[in-house]
Amino acid sequence: MLDSGAYSRIGSSVVYNIEDKMIFLANKVLFIHNPKCAGSAIKTALKKKYNNEKPVLGEWHYNYNQVFKKNPMVARNFFKFVFIRNPIDRFVSAYYYNMERVADRADYHWNSYPKSYPILEEYLDKDINDFIQSEHFDKILYPFFPVHFKKQIYFINDKKNFDVVGKYERLNSDLARVGLASIKVENKSTHKNYKDILSDDSIQRLEATYDKDFTLYEEVK
Repeated sequence: MLDSGAYSRIGSSVVYNIEDKMIFLANKVLFIHNPKCAGSAIKTALKKKYNNEKPVLGEWHYNYNQVFKKNPMVARNFFKFVFIRNPIDRFVSAYYYNMERVADRADYHWNSYPKSYPILEEYLDKDINDFIQSEHFDKILYPFFPVHFKKQIYFINDKKNFDVVGKYERLNSDLARVGLASIKVENKSTHKNYKDILSDDSIQRLEATYDKDFTLYEEVK
């Protein structure tokens, strides 16, 4: 992990990381990092595959439209891929990932999310369902909450933008479609299957909040 000096906050929930980039110019590849979909491990594999080619762009989680605005040539002409995940499973993963860091006041995420981490701290000794059913959940898509909770459609914008839209649930077989070998997932949170964790009411609330992500997930075959 980089030291905390490698990270800064610039006007939104997006974390800027000087080492975490997604465009490989020499090999004409663009990878969009949709959070909690094995993106860290995929980028490690990309750097290894391309002999540590120094990639460009310094933002941790650019979406497609941002890349298009900054470099339309790349957006139009490079091989582009992204991974998506069952929206409920992804939310649960994002929740526990952040709660592990909320529990450590020395973690750099506290500097990255100074408004939302104190809110999440209130739920350290509570159940995930308590958070989902709370008024705080109503703000989960606000910019000051961690980027991991943003809708997946925010990063993709339109699946037609990509040559390959892979699924986390078939990670290694879909990685083969982009020329990568099997990988070991990094930053994996520890929790039970969401069906054993969430109440019916919580599932319904997540389905309503991430409705467009469910549509996207069903459309990708």
